[in-house]
Amino acid sequence: MDSWQTTMSNFYMTYKILSQLIPILPGLFLARLGDRGWRKMPIVVPLIGLILSRLVMLLMLTLDWPLEVLWVEVTLKGLCGGFVVFWGGSMTLLSLSSAEQDRSKLMMTAELTNGIAGVVGCVASGHLFDFTTVSLRPGVMTMVVCLLLFAFCVLYTIFFLEVGYGNASGFLIVLSSFLSAMVMSRWVSELTLITIGLLSYTAGIFFMTSVTTTYMFYIGIVLTSLQLSLKVSSAGYSLLYIKIYQHTLNWFPGLVFIISGIITTVAIIPISYDSKHKYDAVASERLGRSESYQEQYVFVYRTDTVTVTGQYQYPDNRPGDVDAFSREPFVVRFKAPKTVIKEFVLIPQHTTPTNTTKELDALYDVLQHVKKMWKTENVMLLGDFNADCGYLAKKNRKHVRLITEKSLIWLIEDEIDTTVRSTTSCTYDRIVVHGERFAREIVPLSAKPFDFQREYGLTEEQALEVSDHYPVEVLLKVVNSKLFFNGATSLALTGTKETTSKSKFLSLFVLSYLVSQVLIL
Repeated sequence: MDSWQTTMSNFYMTYKILSQLIPILPGLFLARLGDRGWRKMPIVVPLIGLILSRLVMLLMLTLDWPLEVLWVEVTLKGLCGGFVVFWGGSMTLLSLSSAEQDRSKLMMTAELTNGIAGVVGCVASGHLFDFTTVSLRPGVMTMVVCLLLFAFCVLYTIFFLEVGYGNASGFLIVLSSFLSAMVMSRWVSELTLITIGLLSYTAGIFFMTSVTTTYMFYIGIVLTSLQLSLKVSSAGYSLLYIKIYQHTLNWFPGLVFIISGIITTVAIIPISYDSKHKYDAVASERLGRSESYQEQYVFVYRTDTVTVTGQYQYPDNRPGDVDAFSREPFVVRFKAPKTVIKEFVLIPQHTTPTNTTKELDALYDVLQHVKKMWKTENVMLLGDFNADCGYLAKKNRKHVRLITEKSLIWLIEDEIDTTVRSTTSCTYDRIVVHGERFAREIVPLSAKPFDFQREYGLTEEQALEVSDHYPVEVLLKVVNSKLFFNGATSLALTGTKETTSKSKFLSLFVLSYLVSQVLIL
């Protein structure tokens, strides 16, 4: 008996390692093809591999081929990417073909569909396995049905294992996990959900140490609701666990479950520190004159360093100049206790290129309105002003109060290129500060574009997939520290050596201009 279990576990170990290692390179290649526009390749090729693998299994059953032929089956499946690549390709295509606001719901629906299909398919496979005749061996009908389903389903598949009923419990866990996450997410955070999942897995895996019957196995599996080890298991873990099982088979076969449970419990420790920095966001409504194309202003900030003390959507109804903006400014006031400027206002603006002169001049009216409304002088205007090249002619600058008013200091100077394309050189993106006091608290010469293309080693083509403009950044002073805008015009605070222990990377991220463009169909 022990020799038989050792032989079977060695066979399973080899099969498992092949199934985990072989798909790596083909999977990367198929993913690369998908990124280059061949979106259906990561779906079609794995399906072909699944058909070939099931055909090999069918021939093995009908022609009495040795069990080692299964290694050929798993190799064929792995060389085509396997189910993992197929599912990843399906999720990618789903993401690209769905609207941003519907994407999460559609992906959860796909996971739910996978779970339902798995339960139905695995239970059915158990019955089909026993369907035999004089000339039809057990399992042949299962392979035939599986081949037909893989052959005629391109966007939908059933995850199949030879032992149908056992795997059905796993798919029931997908359903229970989906429903639990959907219900509990209303009251608990994502971190809490992860912790609950890890603890539920630990409870189930320790329960498995005393399992002696099949029905008890199902109970233990149900307790491991998220099945994290099955999702993140690798060839190394499989090899380690199987060898431990073989060496402890005679005196304590449940040791591998105890080790797995301990590792899972330890995994809770690092994620408990993930809540050190919390972020929040405020966003405008969708803005734009056309229903077919609208945009939003979004501010993302660190809640442990700053607070939002006010937000205001400019109505753009000033008498004599109604509807001056295509995308009216969304104004936000922040309070940052450790900055020299304890409270300040940010006014982002993305002007329409063909109406730049008028919108920039109208921004001065917004500034005056906000100053009066919130009784503040600490105001910064920033974003994609389109304030250069053909959109803002030099002869028109004398008509723009945002330029002629002496109390306004433009920090991004002319001749500084804020565009990604090598064929253009325009200073479209700007940062403008109101008042000498605010200007004094800015680190000299710190306002500049953030060249993310050079910073992250991107090609121009890759950078253009992010944006055709560089975001702009600026450093602001705080007491014994420096406050800096980083990335997409984001704001962060960090102390000097004397104050680092107290402030510890105090930061605030503020997206000052258009972050998301929303197409309304």
